[in-house]
Amino acid sequence: MGAGGTWQGGAQLGAPGAPGTAHDAGARAVRATASVLDADSVPVAEMLAQFGGAAFASNLAYGDAQRTATQLKDSVAARAVTDQAKGILMHALGCDAEQALAHLRRESQQRHVKVTEVAEQVIATHRGPGSPSRR
Repeated sequence: MGAGGTWQGGAQLGAPGAPGTAHDAGARAVRATASVLDADSVPVAEMLAQFGGAAFASNLAYGDAQRTATQLKDSVAARAVTDQAKGILMHALGCDAEQALAHLRRESQQRHVKVTEVAEQVIATHRGPGSPSRR
């Protein structure tokens, strides 16, 4: 569709139908089978194919957004655990936040585990056996 919403030359102008995109793939499929469609049906079929391509692309983008949201949520949770462990170490060792984080990192590298895992161990040790978890 052009700026006024009209079809020109069987392609939608101003739409995300650049070659190689999901939008373009549907239009190419319609053009490949255009011989079985009558001339009046081709523009409608191309439009429907582009809408299908747009829906497919939107679905992919939605999946990416969901993965990003999950990763951010997990990152925030890991940060909270690390910050709590830093507070425990600051109190126990009499150090500042940077030194406590350096201690967690050093233990992480020596044990070949994630900093979050070391932080969880610090918290569990601080709580002692049988203490309720606050998660």
